[in-house]
Amino acid sequence: MGSNLFALLIGIDDYGAYDRSAGFAPGTSDLRGAVNDVRLYWRTFQNLGIPPRNVRVLTTPRLDAHDLGAPSAVTCGEASRAAIENGLDWLRDVVRHDRGARGIVTFCGHGDTDPRGLLLCPSDVERGLSMAIPFGDVAARLDDRRPGTDITLFLDACHAAAGAMGRSDVRARSLRGAGNVSHVERRLMRPEDVVLAASGPDEPSYEYLLHGAWQGAFTWAVTSLMDRWGVSPNGPYFGLTYRELMQRARRVLSNLAVEQRPIYAGPAEEAQNLVLGGRAAEPKAERPEQGMVREVPPDMEGYILKNQSGTSIGFIDVNTSTIKWNWTSSSAAFPSYFTLTAAGTKPSSTPFVVTTTHENFPWSSGSYSLNGVQYQIKQNGNIVGYMKLTSSALVWYKIASGSQFAVADMEFAPNTDTSTKTLYMVADELL
Repeated sequence: MGSNLFALLIGIDDYGAYDRSAGFAPGTSDLRGAVNDVRLYWRTFQNLGIPPRNVRVLTTPRLDAHDLGAPSAVTCGEASRAAIENGLDWLRDVVRHDRGARGIVTFCGHGDTDPRGLLLCPSDVERGLSMAIPFGDVAARLDDRRPGTDITLFLDACHAAAGAMGRSDVRARSLRGAGNVSHVERRLMRPEDVVLAASGPDEPSYEYLLHGAWQGAFTWAVTSLMDRWGVSPNGPYFGLTYRELMQRARRVLSNLAVEQRPIYAGPAEEAQNLVLGGRAAEPKAERPEQGMVREVPPDMEGYILKNQSGTSIGFIDVNTSTIKWNWTSSSAAFPSYFTLTAAGTKPSSTPFVVTTTHENFPWSSGSYSLNGVQYQIKQNGNIVGYMKLTSSALVWYKIASGSQFAVADMEFAPNTDTSTKTLYMVADELL
């Protein structure tokens, strides 16, 4: 897949030129996660087999090959306007003569708007925005190439006025805190090109604090999904269409409570095609809809489960009507992975990411045998339910339908009851 792909990766954290021109204190307009976004895209595209010589990296502050863990073949530079324009010209030139070539542009940084339309803000943008790059200029620079050499643009920049959602772990990518763009100006691109934008009409694009590092929420979601669906034992290829990638990215951001809706802007027929063209390979086994990248926030009411070596491997969230089981891998054999003791471990100040989320059906009543059920669930010393673990399922039972069965003070103890009782049950089969 990778040898016919060429990528220009752009990320700007340092907007010191803007702050100086506007008389702002140093760092006022800086971002924190755009350069980290470039690292994420670099890793993902390397996993997909794109040769380092096919990639140019433009960042401010500047990264080098060592920062990326890359061979010296990769070309790195600053993300100034001139460097970005030169990079766009390079990408056009390397794909223009090869009918099978595909180009990728990722832009992570501030966006803005003025009468010229959507603007991308390089590191040397100043208060008057004269150095900002109109989206139309980007399209024009990429236009002079033969049919069939399409470009995919990943755009993680703000399109609209934005607040901070009242959260310390989320920041908007909005340079002036003003501006309104109804949509990426898709008509300026070639008919075969695709734009994947971080947010929809009049929405902000956010940075998100994850595991102590700031990243673009959209970039993290998209690269996580591309990593998950883009590498197989048969070699790198995508098992997702563009439409599916955007649908799953929206669900990931919704799970993280980040209020933005990524959009696909491209020809309708291309939305049904595999991301970046896929490749001819044995199809990867279809993964269930429950398989989603998700972060368990530190203040979520529930229990982290750890294996015998102390590694966090899952999260249980229980209430009176449903349960959620969040797992750190896509498959598991429960009894060999962990044992439950006391009340489990509640989330600490550091969140962790799970890759499989199971949301279950409501509880149903029936007559069930407790033979082989390993755990009693207690609250305030009273048994309120049971839990059974097998190699393929997590089964919950509770004694009554009332509100006494909740996660807040659950304790787990070995079960010695083997009788048959009328209970409420829900089973979660791992796929």
